[in-house]
Amino acid sequence: MLFCVLTSEQAPSRVIVEGTVRWENEPMPGCTIKVLGTSIETTSDVEGNYRAVVASEEKEFEVEIAYPGNLSAITRITQIDASEENVSLGTLPVFMNQMIDSVAYQQLNDAQQTDFRPMYHWDQLLGYVSKSRVDTVKVDLTCPFRDDKLLPYKYDSAKNAFVLDYRDIIDCR
Repeated sequence: MLFCVLTSEQAPSRVIVEGTVRWENEPMPGCTIKVLGTSIETTSDVEGNYRAVVASEEKEFEVEIAYPGNLSAITRITQIDASEENVSLGTLPVFMNQMIDSVAYQQLNDAQQTDFRPMYHWDQLLGYVSKSRVDTVKVDLTCPFRDDKLLPYKYDSAKNAFVLDYRDIIDCR
Protein backbone atom coordinates (compact mmCIF):
# COMPACT_ATOMS: atom_id res chain seq x y z
CA MET A 1 0.00 0.00 0.00
CA LEU A 2 1.34 3.41 -0.95
CA PHE A 3 0.48 6.53 0.99
CA CYS A 4 1.14 9.92 -0.43
CA VAL A 5 0.84 13.01 1.67
CA LEU A 6 0.76 16.37 -0.07
CA THR A 7 1.31 19.50 1.91
CA SER A 8 0.72 22.94 0.68
CA GLU A 9 2.45 25.98 2.04
CA GLN A 10 1.57 29.32 0.69
CA ALA A 11 4.72 30.93 -0.64
CA PRO A 12 5.42 34.44 0.52
CA SER A 13 4.37 37.09 -1.93
CA ARG A 14 7.10 38.89 -3.85
CA VAL A 15 6.72 42.64 -3.95
CA ILE A 16 8.94 45.15 -5.74
CA VAL A 17 9.10 48.45 -3.88
CA GLU A 18 10.53 51.40 -5.79
CA GLY A 19 10.61 55.16 -5.72
CA THR A 20 12.73 58.30 -5.60
CA VAL A 21 14.02 60.33 -2.67
CA ARG A 22 14.41 64.11 -2.98
CA TRP A 23 15.13 67.09 -0.79
CA GLU A 24 13.99 70.49 -2.09
CA ASN A 25 13.72 69.01 -5.63
CA GLU A 26 17.29 67.66 -5.55
CA PRO A 27 17.89 63.91 -5.78
CA MET A 28 19.21 62.44 -2.54
CA PRO A 29 21.75 59.68 -3.16
CA GLY A 30 22.86 57.50 -0.27
CA CYS A 31 19.54 57.36 1.56
CA THR A 32 18.87 54.10 3.37
CA ILE A 33 15.61 52.36 2.55
CA LYS A 34 14.68 49.61 5.03
CA VAL A 35 11.80 47.18 4.99
CA LEU A 36 10.93 46.94 8.67
CA GLY A 37 10.82 43.51 10.23
CA THR A 38 13.15 42.07 7.57
CA SER A 39 16.83 42.23 6.72
CA ILE A 40 16.04 43.96 3.44
CA GLU A 41 17.84 47.25 3.01
CA THR A 42 18.93 49.22 -0.04
CA THR A 43 20.41 52.62 -0.84
CA SER A 44 19.22 55.33 -3.20
CA ASP A 45 21.42 55.87 -6.24
CA VAL A 46 22.89 59.09 -7.67
CA GLU A 47 19.44 60.09 -8.99
CA GLY A 48 17.73 59.30 -5.67
CA ASN A 49 16.11 56.15 -7.08
CA TYR A 50 15.82 52.88 -5.18
CA ARG A 51 14.34 49.43 -5.68
CA ALA A 52 13.90 46.58 -3.22
CA VAL A 53 12.42 43.11 -3.64
CA VAL A 54 10.40 42.05 -0.62
CA ALA A 55 9.25 38.50 0.09
CA SER A 56 6.57 38.93 2.72
CA GLU A 57 4.31 36.47 4.46
CA GLU A 58 2.52 39.38 6.09
CA LYS A 59 -0.44 41.15 4.51
CA GLU A 60 1.18 44.53 5.11
CA PHE A 61 4.65 45.88 5.74
CA GLU A 62 6.39 49.19 6.43
CA VAL A 63 9.28 50.99 4.75
CA GLU A 64 11.58 53.58 6.33
CA ILE A 65 13.67 56.11 4.40
CA ALA A 66 16.50 57.98 6.10
CA TYR A 67 19.37 60.19 5.01
CA PRO A 68 22.78 59.04 6.27
CA GLY A 69 24.31 60.64 9.33
CA ASN A 70 21.12 60.96 11.40
CA LEU A 71 20.56 64.49 10.11
CA SER A 72 17.04 63.85 8.96
CA ALA A 73 13.78 62.61 10.32
CA ILE A 74 12.76 59.22 9.01
CA THR A 75 9.99 58.92 6.43
CA ARG A 76 7.93 55.86 7.34
CA ILE A 77 5.32 54.42 4.95
CA THR A 78 2.83 52.17 6.71
CA GLN A 79 0.11 49.76 5.57
CA ILE A 80 1.85 48.74 2.30
CA ASP A 81 -0.26 46.03 0.66
CA ALA A 82 1.91 42.91 0.25
CA SER A 83 -0.49 41.44 -2.30
CA GLU A 84 0.59 43.97 -4.94
CA GLU A 85 3.37 42.88 -7.28
CA ASN A 86 4.80 46.35 -7.80
CA VAL A 87 4.59 49.08 -5.16
CA SER A 88 5.54 52.51 -6.45
CA LEU A 89 6.02 55.04 -3.67
CA GLY A 90 6.61 57.87 -6.14
CA THR A 91 8.84 60.78 -5.12
CA LEU A 92 9.15 61.13 -1.37
CA PRO A 93 10.88 63.93 0.51
CA VAL A 94 13.67 63.63 3.01
CA PHE A 95 12.65 65.68 6.03
CA MET A 96 15.80 67.41 7.18
CA ASN A 97 16.29 68.57 10.70
CA GLN A 98 16.53 72.34 11.18
CA MET A 99 19.20 73.83 8.92
CA ILE A 100 21.02 77.15 9.30
CA ASP A 101 23.58 78.83 7.06
CA SER A 102 27.24 79.46 7.89
CA VAL A 103 26.61 83.01 9.12
CA ALA A 104 23.93 81.89 11.59
CA TYR A 105 26.16 79.02 12.73
CA GLN A 106 29.02 81.41 13.54
CA GLN A 107 26.64 83.48 15.70
CA LEU A 108 25.85 80.50 17.96
CA ASN A 109 27.79 79.98 21.17
CA ASP A 110 29.95 76.86 21.59
CA ALA A 111 27.24 74.94 23.46
CA GLN A 112 24.66 75.66 20.75
CA GLN A 113 27.08 74.71 17.96
CA THR A 114 27.45 71.20 19.39
CA ASP A 115 23.85 70.47 18.31
CA PHE A 116 24.68 71.14 14.64
CA ARG A 117 26.61 69.16 12.02
CA PRO A 118 27.75 70.33 8.57
CA MET A 119 25.58 69.21 5.64
CA TYR A 120 27.31 68.63 2.31
CA HIS A 121 25.92 67.82 -1.11
CA TRP A 122 28.45 66.95 -3.81
CA ASP A 123 31.25 68.37 -1.61
CA GLN A 124 29.51 71.73 -1.28
CA LEU A 125 28.60 72.97 2.19
CA LEU A 126 24.85 73.58 2.24
CA GLY A 127 24.67 74.66 5.85
CA TYR A 128 24.53 73.19 9.33
CA VAL A 129 21.84 70.76 10.41
CA SER A 130 20.59 70.24 13.96
CA LYS A 131 20.98 66.76 15.41
CA SER A 132 17.76 67.10 17.41
CA ARG A 133 15.33 69.65 15.93
CA VAL A 134 13.17 68.88 12.93
CA ASP A 135 12.48 71.77 10.58
CA THR A 136 8.73 71.40 10.20
CA VAL A 137 8.50 74.76 8.41
CA LYS A 138 10.08 73.33 5.23
CA VAL A 139 8.20 70.03 5.24
CA ASP A 140 6.88 69.25 1.78
CA LEU A 141 3.53 67.53 2.17
CA THR A 142 2.61 67.11 -1.48
CA CYS A 143 1.49 63.87 -3.07
CA PRO A 144 4.40 61.76 -4.40
CA PHE A 145 2.74 61.72 -7.85
CA ARG A 146 1.05 65.13 -8.08
CA ASP A 147 2.11 68.52 -6.77
CA ASP A 148 -1.47 69.77 -6.54
CA LYS A 149 -2.54 67.50 -3.68
CA LEU A 150 -1.40 67.46 -0.05
CA LEU A 151 -1.02 64.33 2.04
CA PRO A 152 -1.65 63.84 5.77
CA TYR A 153 1.89 63.17 7.05
CA LYS A 154 2.04 62.86 10.82
CA TYR A 155 5.20 63.62 12.80
CA ASP A 156 6.03 61.14 15.58
CA SER A 157 8.55 62.93 17.80
CA ALA A 158 9.39 59.80 19.81
CA LYS A 159 10.60 58.05 16.64
CA ASN A 160 11.75 61.22 14.84
CA ALA A 161 9.65 59.99 11.93
CA PHE A 162 7.12 61.42 9.52
CA VAL A 163 4.50 58.72 9.02
CA LEU A 164 2.38 58.32 5.91
CA ASP A 165 -0.21 55.64 5.25
CA TYR A 166 0.34 53.87 1.92
CA ARG A 167 -3.42 53.98 1.27
CA ASP A 168 -3.14 57.80 1.14
CA ILE A 169 -0.44 57.45 -1.54
CA ILE A 170 -2.75 55.24 -3.59
CA ASP A 171 -5.57 57.78 -3.27
CA CYS A 172 -3.44 60.59 -4.70
CA ARG A 173 -2.43 58.85 -7.95
